[in-house]
Amino acid sequence: MTKNDGKLQKYSAPALEKGLDILEFLSLIDFKPTLSEVAAGIDRSKSEIFRMMIVLEERGYIQRFDRDTFTLTDRMSVIGSPRSFNSRLAEIASPYLKQLSSDTGLSTHLSVLDENQMLVIANNDAEKSYGLSLQVGFRTDLAGSGTAACLLAGQQDKSTETLQQADLKQLKTLEGQFNTQGYILSPNPNVHSVLELSAPVCISEPRIPIAAITLALFETAVRPNTVPDIATHLTSAVQALGRRIDISMPSLTYKTSASKA
Repeated sequence: MTKNDGKLQKYSAPALEKGLDILEFLSLIDFKPTLSEVAAGIDRSKSEIFRMMIVLEERGYIQRFDRDTFTLTDRMSVIGSPRSFNSRLAEIASPYLKQLSSDTGLSTHLSVLDENQMLVIANNDAEKSYGLSLQVGFRTDLAGSGTAACLLAGQQDKSTETLQQADLKQLKTLEGQFNTQGYILSPNPNVHSVLELSAPVCISEPRIPIAAITLALFETAVRPNTVPDIATHLTSAVQALGRRIDISMPSLTYKTSASKA
C-alpha cells in the first residue's frame, strides 16, 4: 500500500469551497454580517464571494436583510432531516413551477391525490400584477376539475369509488380532452370566470400520473390568453419534471411500475 491508500485524493473545487466556507461561517456567528464581514471572516475578498452569496440567496440557503446583512435560513436543517414524499416532490418541482410562471406570466400549482381529494403541495405566484393562486395545503373534492381528471387519468376504477356517476362521466370527458391534445382546459369549479389549464406529471413506462400542474388563465387587455402557446410551455414543464422524478426518485418509479403490472 502507498501512503495515500485509503485516503481521499486531493481535488480542487474553488466555488464549492467558497460556498461551504460561507455556510460554515454563518452557522457559527451570533450576528448578521455584511458582505464585507463575511469576506473578512473567511479570509476572502468581497469580489470573490459576491456571486456565491447571490446564488446561495437565490437557492434559499441564506437570507438578506435591510442594510445588506445576511443570515442562514433553515434550509440546511430541512435537507438534512427525513422528508415526506410530498415535501420531496414539491422541492423537485419548485424550479419547474417557477420557470413556468416566468414563461407564461401565470400562477402555477402542483397537486397530488390524497385519498379522495386533490391536495396542493407546491405553488408559484404569477409574475404579473395579479393572478389566482391556490395555497399549499388547499384541498378540494375531485369532481368537476381538470386537475382531478389529470390525476385520475386511466385509474378511475381504483380512485373514484366515492364519486357520483355524473362526476365520473365529466371526468371521462375531460380525460378524453387530455388524450386528444395533451392538456385539459376547463372552468375552475368554484370560479367559473376563471379557466384552468392542467396537465399530468407522469413517470415510468407506461406513463403513470403522480401529480398535476395547473395554471389559472385570465383574459386581460394587456395580455390576451393564447392557450396553445401557454399549453406548449405547460406540456414541456410536466415532461421535464417527469424525467427529473424518474432520475431523482427511482424507487418511486419502480413501485409505480410494479403496482401497474
